[in-house]
Amino acid sequence: MSQYQVQITDARGQMIPLRLAVDQQNHPIWKAETLDPIQPAVQVGEASYANFLPRVSGIYAQADLSGGLGKKLQVPRDNAAFTRYYYGEWIDPSVEGQIQKGPKVTTLTAPANSGTLSGWWVLASTLYLNLGRIIASWNSGTDALTQVRDLGSGGVNGGSDVFYKLASEASVESMSTTGATVTINDPDHIEAQQFRMSESGVRFLSKVTVNLTRSGTITGDIVLSLRADYNGKPGEVLTTATQLASSVDTSAETVVFEFDDDDIIPIEQDTPYWITLDVAGAAAATTIAWTQSTVNTYTRGNTAYSTDGGNSWTARTADLVFDVFTKQAVSRAFVGADDGTNLFATTTDGSTFTADSYRWSSRFRVVSDVLVRDIYNTGAIQLSYDGSNWLEAIPLGDVTTPVTSLNRMGDVLIVTKTDSFWAVDVLAVPVTIQQLWGENPNAANGVGSEHWKGTTYIPFAGRLMAVQGSFNSGFTVYTSIGPEALDEWDFPWGAGRVVAVAGDRHVLYAALSATGGYRLLKSSNPTAKQWHGSLAKLGDGTQTIQQLVVYDPGPTSNPQLFFTTTSNDVGRIRLSRFFNPASDPNYLYDISNEGQLFYPTAHGNFQVHPKAWLSEAITFVERSTSDYVESLYDTLDGQGYRRIADDHGVDSSRLYDTGILQYPPGLTSRLLARQLRIVNSATTGCPILLSSGLAFAVRPATGTLRQVTFTVEVEDGLSAKDLGDLIGATGTSIQEVAEGAASSAGTRAMVDHRGVLYPKVLFLTVTEALVNTDRHTGGRSTLQIQGIQVAPASEWTA
Repeated sequence: MSQYQVQITDARGQMIPLRLAVDQQNHPIWKAETLDPIQPAVQVGEASYANFLPRVSGIYAQADLSGGLGKKLQVPRDNAAFTRYYYGEWIDPSVEGQIQKGPKVTTLTAPANSGTLSGWWVLASTLYLNLGRIIASWNSGTDALTQVRDLGSGGVNGGSDVFYKLASEASVESMSTTGATVTINDPDHIEAQQFRMSESGVRFLSKVTVNLTRSGTITGDIVLSLRADYNGKPGEVLTTATQLASSVDTSAETVVFEFDDDDIIPIEQDTPYWITLDVAGAAAATTIAWTQSTVNTYTRGNTAYSTDGGNSWTARTADLVFDVFTKQAVSRAFVGADDGTNLFATTTDGSTFTADSYRWSSRFRVVSDVLVRDIYNTGAIQLSYDGSNWLEAIPLGDVTTPVTSLNRMGDVLIVTKTDSFWAVDVLAVPVTIQQLWGENPNAANGVGSEHWKGTTYIPFAGRLMAVQGSFNSGFTVYTSIGPEALDEWDFPWGAGRVVAVAGDRHVLYAALSATGGYRLLKSSNPTAKQWHGSLAKLGDGTQTIQQLVVYDPGPTSNPQLFFTTTSNDVGRIRLSRFFNPASDPNYLYDISNEGQLFYPTAHGNFQVHPKAWLSEAITFVERSTSDYVESLYDTLDGQGYRRIADDHGVDSSRLYDTGILQYPPGLTSRLLARQLRIVNSATTGCPILLSSGLAFAVRPATGTLRQVTFTVEVEDGLSAKDLGDLIGATGTSIQEVAEGAASSAGTRAMVDHRGVLYPKVLFLTVTEALVNTDRHTGGRSTLQIQGIQVAPASEWTA
């Protein structure tokens, strides 16, 4: 088409030229008129953002805010940021399709002279917190902290870890027989005996002694296996040891099955296990017998045998004779001192501490059974394979910049210093080191770092960084993934920095520095910058938080989050066992503070035109008759947030059940900021907000909108397919194609026959007026288009 009189953008934003149809006097068929005042309309059925009604009414609705915080203005539904909200206080919208209150924070009284939380460790199922010069244990039953060690006025306690070392071997279980001797004379025949270890402590299976005799000549191996219990029968093979069958004497003797150090596994107390005996290659004429003997008598466990190689098991009454030997795992906690005036200490019981006079150290970490420590106030580390003897120091870069954290990332040690962080392969010979990042030194760099789900997260240079990878696959460094990386980081408590992180089974938690108290954020996908919060306020801002601790007692118990609060007491939050806190009956909600959710500011896709704000619809699950959801609004007129009131000024902003709130009649503004508050009276539940929607209608100034009707002419003989190829639309007729291009969701740009650009046009109808698509005889197609034409760019005012 060589000339055009109207251009309309297609779905791809490309300008499509169209020729205006003319009358007999060769004048364009064009009609324009000022619209009558637009009447509000109500949408019937499910409404969504940009789902415009005739004459530009609409609804802005968000049912999913799981994309996280950080969006100040609303965006279209097809925008990836549509599931974001602005920010929150004591609110948790992290679960798709629901919004709930933040967690209850419990303050624990710390022992006298306690300081900032800086480390932790678990010994014999007891949690110990390093609180400045004080080491305190936490009793989950009484929810109390008890001092177990005072490092002295010169000591500020640092990092710590627990190192396990195998000690001497001891018999922990013996079985005696009361039945006849049982024999194995077939390769598919397996004898089995169940046992339990009654002794406490961490123990590893070392060896098993069995009373055996041999009859005849036999080749192959005797295989002794340790198996897990599966519904009262032998289950998965955990480890094996073998002996040559020919080495067994023809008279009764004790045969020893020893396990290599690489094959020993931990044995849990009061847990059923099975010892099974299998003679590989046994002939029918030969016999291996488990014989009777007199040894220490314990309660008899289940016995069974299989004649099909372990596929099925049959119970028997005779006991089998064997002794189980284990190696006691002696655990020692290594506790550092940050100031260099106190020696680091070790303990095996959490109450008696022994100072190590070799050298000062601030923090410890166990990686692949290797104990690692830093050397106080230097950029060097040391390794130990036995917890007593230390290898030569390994410097990492500038030795005048000290280490601030050690983290285990699989078999890799991540060392953070005040000016850099490094990857260390502690198993390589010689030890391999690689610098991953470096910047100007800062004492806060690396403090509060944590490894979680395959990634090490490091507060560094005012931002949250992350490291993934290995020496085999290479390392990836994320330079900024915290809330500071969000596009609109201007919350009332921003821009702060992440000072510490810690993760539970489902999410990573972050403490963000802010006036009036640190803010607790969380994310299930930190590298995608999807942060939620503020879930809670941590303290009042007068204390220092440099460490978050998540302690998980086990799958049937709730994980616990610890941090330092006002006056260096300790805050504790009971975390959820499940991804959705509403699914956990043991999760406790805060009742002292209102949950405040700040939505992105609404503009209805018409930022410069006034809107009539009509109503707020809120859907939530009611947990208690005294709980409610409240709606507030701000027209950005300097008056701040206010509650919705009726014609007589009566507050009607509260909903005690799902419902609709009507905005005051005549409420008109270009933008509307919205706040929803959740109030609950019990810690065991809160209203669960499912969705909310904002109804509005555009209220343009006189003359800014015009209704236009015009007829355009397409090329002679142009088919629907040809037109579709031209404008990027589909349809079986020219009318369908034109409708697909001109009246799809949202607005289009248009240039009229005078060359005036209208950046935003709503096309309402496209009618086929005359069609002749015969290519051979010629012809023309005309379309009648009606639309709402927004003021040209030259007339816009902000």
